[in-house]
Formats: sequence, structure tokens, C-alpha cells
Amino acid sequence: MIRGKIAFAGFDFVKKTHILKYYKLFRSTLNWSSIQVKKFQEDRLLDIIRYSYENSQFYRRRFEENNLTPDNIKNPEDLNRIPPLTRTDLQQYLEEIKTGDIKSSHLKSSSSGTTGIPVSYYLDKDGYSAGVAAGYFLWSLSGWEPGQRGIHVWGNPQSQKKWKTTGSKIKQLLFNQKYFPASDLNFASRIPGFFEVYNSFKPDYIDGYSQSLYSIAAYLKEQKATSLRVKNILGTAENLFDYQQETIEQYLGPFSNLYGFGEINGIAIKPSGSSRFLIADPRVYVESGHEYATGMKEIIVTDLYNRIMPLIRYQPGDLFSGLEENHDKFSQFRAFEKLTGRTANIIELGDGRVIHPVNLLGGTFFRKFLYLRKHKVVWDGKQLEFIFEVEKDADPEETRVKIQEYLKDYDIPVTVRITDQILPGESGKYNYIENRAAAR
Repeated sequence: MIRGKIAFAGFDFVKKTHILKYYKLFRSTLNWSSIQVKKFQEDRLLDIIRYSYENSQFYRRRFEENNLTPDNIKNPEDLNRIPPLTRTDLQQYLEEIKTGDIKSSHLKSSSSGTTGIPVSYYLDKDGYSAGVAAGYFLWSLSGWEPGQRGIHVWGNPQSQKKWKTTGSKIKQLLFNQKYFPASDLNFASRIPGFFEVYNSFKPDYIDGYSQSLYSIAAYLKEQKATSLRVKNILGTAENLFDYQQETIEQYLGPFSNLYGFGEINGIAIKPSGSSRFLIADPRVYVESGHEYATGMKEIIVTDLYNRIMPLIRYQPGDLFSGLEENHDKFSQFRAFEKLTGRTANIIELGDGRVIHPVNLLGGTFFRKFLYLRKHKVVWDGKQLEFIFEVEKDADPEETRVKIQEYLKDYDIPVTVRITDQILPGESGKYNYIENRAAAR
């Protein structure tokens, strides 16, 4: 932990951030009762609501349009009186949502738009620091400790250019990390390069895009190689099927899934061996929103720290289920059972029905066809095309017949295309659904 404190303190000194302060705060809440956590969360929630009303043109107007003042919001249960903040709102009203003049210390960033709607946003030092600290705090619930050696599997060609900067090199040194380009895993000839880094560095953990981590594990499986057995495998950014997680745990190590996004980092984690995502309640307030016919609900998140651009009841476009009070060893935090994808992955069939093809197939389907590695679904308004990356020769007709069986209640034409490689988008993330009908 001493090296971890030095790393946080060193990064804070260079970047003028407060990560160590918030990491200590979040860790201290492990000794709190659920009542203490709820009181802390509620106080911060009511404070950010009042601050936003008094300082943001957008929120002042939104409250007035709904005949509200901060005095009408007395507890979290009253929040649903405030309309959710959408990604479209961020696109249209970015400058009005801000609560003050932007300074050089405020970070402007943008999301890659995997929901179909790219957005820009601002973070102040506390918002940024709390998000980073919460991510590390959630990692620690899986057994990770600051100062452990790690390999960070991340980045598209643009972001990789930054790794050569002095600031990036200092960060890697402080946090005892080596970086490996996720995009290299798209080429079989470059995958052995990861193992060269692994063998020279002997990491305690590996973190990165979940699909990239799966690519490493799948390579070991194909090569019939010995498993690595790393202490912690920490994935984020993408959902995995059960068979993919099983492959990671068999060939790499215990897998934990971190949930967050650029606008609000460090929201929840599903630790290895757990059936639920633990929410960082001292960091955010999470609610359930609109429920779809599939039973999935939109997740709504309020950032309790970023005051320069408050995100109150923000809908990122992600879907989840089973929000509940937690009752395991982290009983002070709430949890949810399942993170099931994005609203962009729901296809409307035009007759009132909806379909979520990725979840509909599920791990059961993929266990029948173990040669399938990755997938993509294209909807053109008339038929579904399933594109599968395979690790050996496959029969597309056999696969199509089985998919048609799964989709028999929908009466939709299905085609199947087999390929040897499905590449991610420019962001480095995989987009499972391409909805061409919605784009028209």
C-alpha cells in the first residue's frame, strides 16, 4: 500500500488532482454501516442538486419547467420528479449545463459514441479525481492492491501515441504498469508480443477491454498453452458471454468486470466469484429508468462530485436489471444483478416488438458452437445478418438454422456470414449491433 500511496501522491502532484484523498475516503466507507453510507450519499446528492439549480442555466430552466425547486427534492426517492438527462441533452445544451466559466484546470473530453450518440463533457478536478479513485477503489474490492505490477491492454492508434509522452511514462512508472496496444490483438502475428511483455514483467494483474482480454485467453486456448494464472484480470468497456468469461478464467485468472463510462467513471464492479455488481454508493447514486418489454431497464446515474458540469439523473444508454440492497460482505453498498447491454443494442421491429439479439442467443447458444469467437449483428429493417468470427472451418447454414430456431417467435429472415476476423471500431471497442434501419 505504501507504493500505492506514493503513486497516487506523485500523480496528484504532477496533475494537480486529488485522487489519493478520494481513494482514502472511499476505502474508509468499508467500515461504515449502510445507514452511514446512505446518509453520506444523500447529503452529497441534495448538495449537488441545489448547486446545479443555483449555477446552471440548464438545470434552473429544467426545474422551473417542471414546477420544482431544490426544496421539493428532500430525499433520493423524490429524484424521479426531475426528468432524466440524456446524451442528446449533452449534445444540444453542453454550454448551458456548465455551472461556470471553464478554466485551464477543467478537462474537456468526449465519448466514442458506442450508443450511437457521441458526446462532449467537462470535468473539474474533483469530478475527475473521484472517478479515477472510485475505479481503483472498486478494483480493490476484487483483491487488487495499489503498487501491484500490471499490464494495461488498451488504446487505439491515436491514444497509443500519447504513451510516448513524458507524462505517460511517469504514470506507468508510478503505477508500476506496462502498456500493451489492444489493437495489436487484432492480428494473430502480433499476439505473441503480449506474452513477451508478460514474461519480462510478471504482472500481478492485467486490465483492459474485456474483449481484448478474451482474445488473449482464446489464443492460449487455440495454442493449447498453459494458463497464466494471474492474480486479477480486470475487464471493462464491453460485456462478455459466459463462455468468454469462462475462457478468461481458465487461461488467465479470476475475472472482475468494472462498469463506468467517460462521463462518470467508477460506478460499479462485479468481483470475481460474485453474481452481482457492487455499486460505489459514496461515488454515485444509481436508479432504474424505463423498463423495456425484454425486462431490462435503463440505468440512471447521478455523479455526486463533478460540479463544473453536473450530471443529474444521467441516462448513458446502458441497460441493467435487479437493482437491490446488497446482503453479502459489502452490505453497506447496493448492487444490481446484471448489466445487459445498451439501448443501441435493442432493435425495434416496427410492429411494437423489440429484440435484443445478443442477449437472446446467450451463452447456451455459443456452447453449442465452440468454434465461434466473436459476433456482430446487422439489422437493415427487414432481416438480421449475423457475422461470426470463427477459429476453424464452420458451416454457416448449420449456424443459421440454429439461430432461426432461437428466433422462431419473431418470424424474421436470418442470414449468417462467416469471417476470420471482426475488427473493433476506431475507438478500439466492439460494437455488437449495427442498426442500419435506425440510421436512415
